[in-house]
Amino acid sequence: MSSKLKQIVPLIGLTIVLAGVGLFVYLGLYNRYWADDWCYNADLRNKGFIESVAGYAYDVTYTPSRYSVTIFAGLIQAFEVTGVQLMTPLTIIFWVAGLVYLFYNIATMAGYKISTSSVVLISSLIVYFSIYFSPHIYQSLYWRTGMLTYTSPLVFLIWIFALITAQSLREKPSLWITALAGLLAFLGGGFSEASTTVMVSILGLYVLVSAIAAYRYKQAWAVKSLVTASVALFFALVAMVMLVFAPTTQVRKARYGQPASIPQLASLLFQYTYAFFVATIKGYQHILVFLLSSLLGIIWHASSERNLKPMNTFLT
Repeated sequence: MSSKLKQIVPLIGLTIVLAGVGLFVYLGLYNRYWADDWCYNADLRNKGFIESVAGYAYDVTYTPSRYSVTIFAGLIQAFEVTGVQLMTPLTIIFWVAGLVYLFYNIATMAGYKISTSSVVLISSLIVYFSIYFSPHIYQSLYWRTGMLTYTSPLVFLIWIFALITAQSLREKPSLWITALAGLLAFLGGGFSEASTTVMVSILGLYVLVSAIAAYRYKQAWAVKSLVTASVALFFALVAMVMLVFAPTTQVRKARYGQPASIPQLASLLFQYTYAFFVATIKGYQHILVFLLSSLLGIIWHASSERNLKPMNTFLT
């Protein structure tokens, strides 16, 4: 009976969560062109794909400085309205698949054996609530330019770390994995200024931690993944530099006036962090996510072949 419950409970949860994720996917079939989409479409039609991408260097009429948006808008535009309808389903599929791959690698590195259904359940839950909690679902998921700017970088970042952790599991480093991680970092950083900042910050922290783990503690996972992570960080920095010095960015920068001073920046960081913390505590939805996370911990503890202490499971 216990063995059957271990198999049935994750499947029931997966069925429920996938129904919610499936609804987000289905609504994507009603996508159409909106707002900035027409600017990209006009350039792609009149100037062609190559010249539209080259507009990064001189066109300041909209935001071609976000070169990855231009590139993928062109790829999607090749399929016209059908491409816009398929972009949401494909994004969600790659999002879930990337998390499954990442969690599988992490579990293997840590020596855990988790059922496939549990990994897919955790990944689907993360994607579902990431979409559900987004401030503007239409802008993040059902508008081509908005989705490319705000959501696609998250998917790219997950796949970058999936490749980094995959490198940790190999006996010998793979050159193509390192090259692909660098390419994804360059493209993922080119979607928006906010996304490249997040990407550089997270990759920078990983490189720092893995460098300490590799050289001080001789951890095998850190030694194997450090080069790949460093290459990804380098190309993310290249993407950041390209966005910072793009002509469109300079035009927009002139409209904002002088930046905040260091004391003002510190004060704003505290104020906004505090406001976010208060809003999170007041939101009952976040309590629901915490309870679901606790239940997932119980399922993981029950299905794992390792003898985990209850407190360790709770903290995880």
